[in-house]
Parts: sequence; C-alpha cells; structure tokens
Amino acid sequence: MQVTTISGFRANIKQYYDNVLLTEEPLIITKGDTGAVLIPLEKYNRQKHHGDGSGPFIGAYENKPRGRIFYLPDEDRFVVATGKWLEEYPEAKELVLEEFDLPAQNTVFEYAIHWDIGHSWC
Repeated sequence: MQVTTISGFRANIKQYYDNVLLTEEPLIITKGDTGAVLIPLEKYNRQKHHGDGSGPFIGAYENKPRGRIFYLPDEDRFVVATGKWLEEYPEAKELVLEEFDLPAQNTVFEYAIHWDIGHSWC
C-alpha cells in the first residue's frame, strides 16, 4: 500500500494513477488529519458486493441479496437462482461469474422467489 500527501498526489497524479491500476494496490492520499483512498474501479465494484458495509449486503439475512448456483451435469450448464434484486444490481451478474469462475456461455440466471430480498423461510 502506498501513502502520499495531497500535494505529492497532485504533483505526480499520472504516476500514482497508473501505478494503482497496474499493481491494484490502494493509494492513501492524506490531507491534514483526513484522507482518501484511490483503488481500481474493479476493486471498488467488488467491495460493493462483498459485505464490507458499503454495498447491498447490509442488514438482516433476509434483507441481503442472495441466491444459489446449481450445476446440471446432463446439460453441462450452471443455473444461478436469484431474487428480483438482480434487476437493481445487474452488474452483480459479472461479479458472480467472476467470483465463482463460471463460464458465461454455459451459465443462466433465473428468478426464484426464495431469493427475493425480504423473503424469509418463516
């Protein structure tokens, strides 16, 4: 992880920016008692969906996006069952494919009421 001041960042913005994209390591930019973090957009998007408190994975279990992945060996394909929440977060499809190393051409996403946000088993 790199750390620089706001002045150092301004003086070398292209170098810092390119380095963050190349290494995928965050850059902390300080200004007095505060600061900011520069990370690649891909990492930011992943964090939104990994329960770090900044995305849709906040709150009780039944209020979080969830689903299941099934493999159908006779058809050599995967079925990702999700609730309607996927309509609000369509970018999550790519994240699911990447996270579970699923082949896009052999994977379908299907709606199942069990995985709707707010649906519980009680």
